[in-house]
Amino acid sequence: MVTNNRGGLTLDFIFALVLVTGLSSVLLAIGLTLAMVEVSQYIAFATSRVYFGAHVDRETQEDIANAKFTKLMEIKAFKTLLGQKSGGWFKLENVPQRDYRGEYPDTVEAQNTFVGVKLKFTATMLDFQVPFFGSTGGDGKGFTAFVTSFLGREPTFQECMSFMEERRNRIKSLSGTNWADLGDTNNWPFFPDNGC
Repeated sequence: MVTNNRGGLTLDFIFALVLVTGLSSVLLAIGLTLAMVEVSQYIAFATSRVYFGAHVDRETQEDIANAKFTKLMEIKAFKTLLGQKSGGWFKLENVPQRDYRGEYPDTVEAQNTFVGVKLKFTATMLDFQVPFFGSTGGDGKGFTAFVTSFLGREPTFQECMSFMEERRNRIKSLSGTNWADLGDTNNWPFFPDNGC
C-alpha cells in the first residue's frame, strides 16, 4: 500500500496547464485576427474614400484608389502584419474590380450602393492543429473573408460633361418651346452646374 501522497497532483496540474495554454492560444489567435480585421476595414475605408471622389475619368479614379491601397500597405506596421510574404499570419489583397452591383439583388434602393472597395483578407493564423481534436482548417491555406467598403462613386468630369450635353439636346428637342427656335446651338459652350 502506498502511504506517500507526494506528487499526486502532478498529473492533474500538467493536464490543466496544457488545457489552459491551448485555450489561451486559441483566444490569442482569435483576438489578433479580429484586430487585423479592424485594420483591414480601415484600409478598405480609406481606399474607398479616395475612389469616391470625382476625377477626370473612371480609370483615373481607379488608379488613385489602387495607389492609396499600395501606399497604405507600404506602411511598415501594415506591411509586416498584412503583407504578401509567404508564411505570414495574415494577408490582405486588393480586388481590382470596383462595381459590385451585379453580385447583389437588383433593387432601385441599391442602385449605387455596392460601388467601392473589396479586399481579400486571409488569416492563416487560424489554421492550426489542436491536439486530440485535429486541424481547424485542414488545407493549410487559412480562412478567407472579404472586407468591403461601399461608399459609392461621384460622377467623373467626362460623365458630367456627357450628361450636360445630353441634357442640352433633350431641352432643344422639346416641342412647343422657344428652345427649338434658337437654331444651331452646338457651338454654344456649356458647363456643369452643381447637379451632375
